[in-house]
Amino acid sequence: MSTHFAIGVIFGVIFSQIYPTATTWWSFGIIILGAIIADSDYIFSKFAPDHNHRMLPTHSIYFPLLLLIIGVLIPNPLVVTVALAYLSHPLIDLLDWGTNCFLTGKIVGPRILLDKTEYLIVPQLMHQEKYPKWFFVKRYYHSKIVLGLEILVFISMVMGIWLLTPQYWYFLFGYFFVLGLHLFEYFTLQKLTRTHTS
Repeated sequence: MSTHFAIGVIFGVIFSQIYPTATTWWSFGIIILGAIIADSDYIFSKFAPDHNHRMLPTHSIYFPLLLLIIGVLIPNPLVVTVALAYLSHPLIDLLDWGTNCFLTGKIVGPRILLDKTEYLIVPQLMHQEKYPKWFFVKRYYHSKIVLGLEILVFISMVMGIWLLTPQYWYFLFGYFFVLGLHLFEYFTLQKLTRTHTS
């Protein structure tokens, strides 16, 4: 979610440059919310196939596209920007593990954290770990491509805030809070796994 948060900030910065008189702290914040809102479906994972929240409709492109159409028809540039920020979420998620982007019941995307031979056996791979979630966390944080993209997005976010919208510097706390949660999960699972194998 930290990457999505950072991308939300970038969309907020862009919006502030195009529509400076329409930009306030709450409009900036709602754009960020648009970029991360899809992950709120995690609480409904138990209703998803294989308990994968990315299989749910909220991780498809259809909700943000509907919002985008509404924003264009109204017309309202803030709604359009929130929709684009939301749309970025499932599109970015295609890269690492993929999503049920078109509601076909199938995960699609480049899925750079999986070999093609692993596409159909992810549940089995998960359960080879003492802590199944470690399979995802380990692969994510051990990928040089993913970490490179994370760093690139982080730098873009910080530069955007610093150079163009320094008045919204406090949104960076949200990014570091979310990143902190993920790193805590990583180090906790890493410790538990090492303890189990030692």
